[in-house]
Amino acid sequence: MAERVLFNITEEIVRKLGPLAAQEIALCIKVERGGNRICEWTRHVSFDKEFDLSLPCAERLRTLVLLQGGEMDGGAWESICRDFRRLCVLVLGHFRIEEVPPLIEKLRHLKYLDLSNNDMKALPNSVTNLVNLQVLKLNGCRYLKELPRGINKLINLRHLDVGCSLDFNPCKSLEYMPRGIGKLTSLQTLSCFVVAKNRSPKSKMVGGLDELSRLNELRGSQEIRVKGYERDSCISEFEGAKLEDKRYLQSLAIIWGDMYFDTDMDSYIDTDTDMDSDIDLYDKMLQSLQPNSSLQDLVVVYYRGMRFPSWLSDLSNLVRIRLVGCTRLEHIPPLDGIPNLEELEIISMGNLEYIDSEGVGGKEVSKFFPSLKELTIFECPRLKGWWKKSRGEMKDDSDESTVEEELIMLSFPCLSSLTIIECPNLTSMPLFPTLDEGLYLINTSSMPLQQTMKMKPPVYSSSFIRPLSNLKKLDIFAIDDMESLPEVGLQNLSSLQQLGIRYCKRLESLPLHGQGMPSLQQLFIDGCPRLKSLSESKSQGMIPYLPSLQQLTIRYCSEELSRGWGKESEEVWPNIKHIPNIRIDGYYIQKEGRESIRSLEDEFLIYNAAEKVILQKFRADNEDERLEIVVITSLFFFYPSIEDLESLPEIGLQNLSSLQLQSIWECPRLKSLPLPHQGMHSLQKLEIRNCGDLKFLPRGVSHLPFLQKLEINGCSG
Repeated sequence: MAERVLFNITEEIVRKLGPLAAQEIALCIKVERGGNRICEWTRHVSFDKEFDLSLPCAERLRTLVLLQGGEMDGGAWESICRDFRRLCVLVLGHFRIEEVPPLIEKLRHLKYLDLSNNDMKALPNSVTNLVNLQVLKLNGCRYLKELPRGINKLINLRHLDVGCSLDFNPCKSLEYMPRGIGKLTSLQTLSCFVVAKNRSPKSKMVGGLDELSRLNELRGSQEIRVKGYERDSCISEFEGAKLEDKRYLQSLAIIWGDMYFDTDMDSYIDTDTDMDSDIDLYDKMLQSLQPNSSLQDLVVVYYRGMRFPSWLSDLSNLVRIRLVGCTRLEHIPPLDGIPNLEELEIISMGNLEYIDSEGVGGKEVSKFFPSLKELTIFECPRLKGWWKKSRGEMKDDSDESTVEEELIMLSFPCLSSLTIIECPNLTSMPLFPTLDEGLYLINTSSMPLQQTMKMKPPVYSSSFIRPLSNLKKLDIFAIDDMESLPEVGLQNLSSLQQLGIRYCKRLESLPLHGQGMPSLQQLFIDGCPRLKSLSESKSQGMIPYLPSLQQLTIRYCSEELSRGWGKESEEVWPNIKHIPNIRIDGYYIQKEGRESIRSLEDEFLIYNAAEKVILQKFRADNEDERLEIVVITSLFFFYPSIEDLESLPEIGLQNLSSLQLQSIWECPRLKSLPLPHQGMHSLQKLEIRNCGDLKFLPRGVSHLPFLQKLEINGCSG
């Protein structure tokens, strides 16, 4: 692992310091453990264990890389600054450094300084005396509030990395950029420019966005984080950034306010709610930030204007567009003509009703999103369709349904993956017959899917490909308007490998066809209470023969779909006996190709209806039958109670050698729990709750070597 981290660091050093560094560092840098291989000729050292800075070659070292992390005390800093005077490369990431001493100016040969992921709030101004410095890495320093005021003295600086929000490593406390940073005209990397929230009383130290004016060598990725703006001067300041002159920039992210990624919500969160006024000003600000036409990646987050500038449609080299949390936008400029656009993400747009305001009229099929491969639309609750139908497009002799058909006839020519989540009103959009990776629909309308499945070949086409015939994965979750899927559409899914349908409460018909789905390997049906069958005809029974199926899981569906899956069913069993894993309502009918009597590997929920089957299994003397229950890791007699359970067989419990948790709740007639003297050697937790007739501590509890917690509540003893 350390060698891999070191390789990444070395690779970056070589890339940013150029060919001379490539010659020297790539050949000489080594991982030294404990200093045992260090001699007076060593020039490049890295430690991946506890480091010892009393080195015989300290004064001659050119590279010092400390990989382990931990804490740096003042003595270590003093030793580095005093004894390692010829260092060119110093890497001290993840050391929880709270203060960088002014002594660092002694390292006047430094070209590469990495202080990323530390805890300092500021850097000493003496850093600006490191006039040979070419690379300064500060990404992930979450408490860093400001950069040195005299940063313009670092005349050789090429790369200043303060992280960025979209890479989840920002200096999120950074309040502003220092005035004069725009004089560093050799800068090639400035990962993030922070527009200050409040200018006074630091206005003399604060650099505005127009500091970017002369930084035309910037390349790679650039993030602009607008924490605030001056109403009287922001337009001229934003225009002064002259982004249109940054021809080497490949990626641009413009973020209003502060943001962070909430892993629990799986979404971006805006922490600044004070920037909701000045709608017209927002429109002008974004208009003035027009990038160079060579840009490939554009991200706009929390833009609060009502209109998006028209220049978006003119960025002909864009490959990826991501729009997040632009809550006032009602539509977006046309994007279908951008020739190289491959990825489009539209996320958390609360007011968006239509994606394209211009309507379908005049769209050429051959030029409609010619390169788009991935499309994600997430959390757009008011989104109704792709185009807003204008009255000019409505012909006098056409009814509304005819116009609707015309609007949806355009299709994405090469779309590979489509995700639509939390867009319940989206009923009309271009069709997507070419999908070959995944289709994920969660809490949205089924109409676009239905329309795509029903596509017919044009009369003029001789090379028509059946819709969705190359699709590999289809996930449908919480689709309320779906009562069935068309049989002809399902028959076309010849490449489908995984099908999941969950919580579609109105789904009544799913006519699967064995010959039409030869590649299906996994089938999950969950929470569809009206669904009674998975076949197109009664002659096939509940499910057709699916030759490649490896896993069949059904739960929380109708009673008809939950019964009759066993070997005794003459209609069903011949069609499913080849499936290695069959799990119905939490119980395995077949597991890893072996017939199983309601066994469950990870968790064993026992309800009163199954109690006799389970206890018979516990008492089994057959070695093969016992094998199926010794792998249980969690045994749970759960509410509703097993009212007639008075005891458990000791010989059955003795077989549960892997059991870690045993919980028995709401068994009012339970009188004894004879824990075995041996066999349950993995048990760590035992819970007994509301078993009123249990009067004594379970016999054998003292023979459980790894028991960590014993909890007994609501018992009479």
